Order: sequence, then structure tokens, then C-alpha cells
Amino acid sequence: MASPIRDEELIDKILEGNREAVTELILRYQDYAFNLCFKILGNREDAEETTQDCFVKAIMAISAFKKNASFKTWLYRIVYNTSLNKLRETKKYNIRYIETISDEHLEISTTSKNHGFDEKLKKERIKKALDTLNPENKVIMSLFYQENMTIEEIASITLLSPNLVKVRMHRSRELLRPILKDILMDEE
Repeated sequence: MASPIRDEELIDKILEGNREAVTELILRYQDYAFNLCFKILGNREDAEETTQDCFVKAIMAISAFKKNASFKTWLYRIVYNTSLNKLRETKKYNIRYIETISDEHLEISTTSKNHGFDEKLKKERIKKALDTLNPENKVIMSLFYQENMTIEEIASITLLSPNLVKVRMHRSRELLRPILKDILMDEE
């Protein structure tokens, strides 16, 4: 079985004018891009439209991609910025400033212990809690906990310093703590 073509090889083919390579690269990353758009925008229709815009931007700027970086991270940065711009355009953008910081950490367990909460209800409450965060912090938390990205990868996507990513994660945890109190107490 042949190994899949690396992103760098697809990019070389795109730069040579190969349309099939464009299609393959889009198919490879369309779910990632859509999921990030949806996390930021919260609307399927806007997320689909923005995902298309992101791929147009990415393909138009593909010659600017530096092959010493991860294509996925480069594309996520485009998706992140395009989604935030779309959110600003639709006037749904709402920044919250959180001033208090403590050293405690919030851990959200996805294992089912079923002490009165069924998994579906728990996930729904966690999603609603994440929706209370501003879009940038929501994305940071989602990339870390759901996409299992490192602080450094998130920093690269968001163009924030790793320390600022950590601060935003900490502040988001603090904001989420009282909202998720019932779920966390049930988990213990």
C-alpha cells in the first residue's frame, strides 16, 4: 500500500497548476477547517461559507507557505482569522475581560460515571458553557481539549505568545468553573 502524498508534495503540485492536488488538499483538511469555523461562528451556514472562503484564500496564497512549517497550522491560522473577521462583520463579536486569576485547574472528564447526568446532557452543558467564552478563548480551549493541540501549536495558529495562550486558558477555566460546578461535582 502506497503512503499518502505529503502536504509539501501536494503544494508543489498545486504550484505547478495541478487541479487534482488542490482537490486532494481541500478534502484532506475540509473537516478540520469546518469544525474550527463552526466553533467560532456557531452557525452551520456561516461556517460552510467561511470554510470555502478560507480555502480560496489558502490556495491563492499557497506560494507564501513556508515548507518549514506545518501546513495544517498555516491553514488553521487562515481559518481562525477569517472566522473572526466574519464574526466581526456579522456583529456577533463580544469580548469579555476576566480580571481574576487563581492557580486551580478545571479538568473536564469525558468518561461516563453516570451519577445522575447522562453523557448527552453533560456534553450539552459543556458546549453551552464553552459558548459563554469569547470566540478566541473558545477556540483556544477547543483546540487544546478537543483537538489535543499543544500550547505552542495554538500559539502559532492564534499568533499569541505561548504564555498568553496559557493565561487565556486559565482565565477561561476560571470563568467555566462556576458554570460547570454541577458536572464537576458529579464527576468527583
